[in-house]
Amino acid sequence: MSEQTVKGRSLDRYASELTRETMHVLKNDEFIKHIDEKGEATVKLTSPLLDELGWVRDVYLHVRQDEKFGVAEGDVMTHGSYEYTLGAPEERPTSDLHINIVLPLEYDFSVFSKLVPELKETFRHELEHSSQPTEMLDITHEKVPDEEIWKTLQRAEDYYTSEAETKAHVAGLYKKAKTLKKPAAEVVDRFLGETIETGMYYGYSEEEIMPVIYKIRKWWLHYMSDRYPNAEVWPYWDEEEG
Repeated sequence: MSEQTVKGRSLDRYASELTRETMHVLKNDEFIKHIDEKGEATVKLTSPLLDELGWVRDVYLHVRQDEKFGVAEGDVMTHGSYEYTLGAPEERPTSDLHINIVLPLEYDFSVFSKLVPELKETFRHELEHSSQPTEMLDITHEKVPDEEIWKTLQRAEDYYTSEAETKAHVAGLYKKAKTLKKPAAEVVDRFLGETIETGMYYGYSEEEIMPVIYKIRKWWLHYMSDRYPNAEVWPYWDEEEG
């Protein structure tokens, strides 16, 4: 069994455990009272797992309610970031995970069935980053800073097909697919559908974005099939593209 396989299985377990710890926080009566009154909350997650994650110091949960999200639809959103010091491998043990969670106003526990797979994906994605060499992370951040991802379509392609982001997105999406018991390619396609919407928000037309999406999809699914041989990955790209 390779070291990479062992590391991957460990990070899968950590993602599940941190998700479980997060759900304990969200279901806590004091937390519910606070967020009902204030609409947002930041919590530092305490978990014995952090002693095992050499390149993660603390995990912070940033939770807010948004009136744009519908209770009936079970709308939720999660987004994460792994914050480390650029170009300073010696400071990696002081890096932190920040997990942003958006919930509907007056939500009830029924929305958590949708939140759990999203959290597992986000944690797994960011934990993958935490395991990557500083040099790998630096290459992506120096070439395409977060605030410039959609500055041009070429930058978006460079970002999403970079080694660091390919590995993190694929690990997270595969974790989500296993949680949902859905084909991995279906989960990838749903994510890329949301990416199209993001690109359109930044002013690009769907026709302009689609060639980039096809390249990202092809790249990710090839990598996924290599890393996870049991992943359900049907045709890598549309016939008209391939």
